[in-house]
Amino acid sequence: MPSDNLQDLYDEFWEDILLDAQTTGELQATAFFEKYAAIAAENGDCGDLECSHARKEGSNGYQIDGYALDVEQRELVLAVSDFRSSDELQSLNLSNLSVLFRRGERFLENSLKSDFVSQLEETSDDFQVAHLIHANADRAEPVPWEPLRVPAPRASSR
Repeated sequence: MPSDNLQDLYDEFWEDILLDAQTTGELQATAFFEKYAAIAAENGDCGDLECSHARKEGSNGYQIDGYALDVEQRELVLAVSDFRSSDELQSLNLSNLSVLFRRGERFLENSLKSDFVSQLEETSDDFQVAHLIHANADRAEPVPWEPLRVPAPRASSR
């Protein structure tokens, strides 16, 4: 049965994440992102992603979990993760993914504003990435916002 095979693959993936987190002393979310980044680079989806968790909760919150900036190519990739610490394969809710993509977009929009960047703590991941975006904004060529859509094992529209 395909779903059993998918669960087996997920079990192996989850064990890799737990082992990586334990071996490196990283958070599970960071180990997950690092594994995702390696797979994305291997597949040619984007360049090497830097893990950088920037987030603010609330109605105007934002989130990114990593980025890749290629100044010569004028390309910025922002990655947002929906990490869940579970050994069970879970469904993805499409409306929740839309909210997650919007949080990434909001971080980008905010990073283009000087007052946003200046209000961030300079040692935070939020500041490091926002400053990088802000400092390179004049070198960027506007492109349509297209979130990378990764096929979900099981998705629901509930």
